[in-house]
Amino acid sequence: MTPGLHNQEMWDKTYPEDLITGDYRSNEMNLKYVDVLVKLGAELSVPVVNVYDAFEKSDLGDKELLTDGIHFNGAGYKLAFDALMDTIEKEYPELHPVNLN
Repeated sequence: MTPGLHNQEMWDKTYPEDLITGDYRSNEMNLKYVDVLVKLGAELSVPVVNVYDAFEKSDLGDKELLTDGIHFNGAGYKLAFDALMDTIEKEYPELHPVNLN
């Protein structure tokens, strides 16, 4: 699973000490991780659940998907779960819950 989106404004309000220490995150950095994970997954034939992509395609904004700028809220977890189920259905259909007896 890839990281999702990041909202710096929300994170700064929740963890203002990071502004002092310079511990910054960003969507640009998350996207670098996503790109490497997707590439590595393809090279190793390992399916990747692209949560970042699912968040970007959602009609919801990052503030509606995150609790503190990084961690998912209920709507964010629902999108991540749906992306996971889509990947299982595509890559391992026999393991999808609707096919288990």
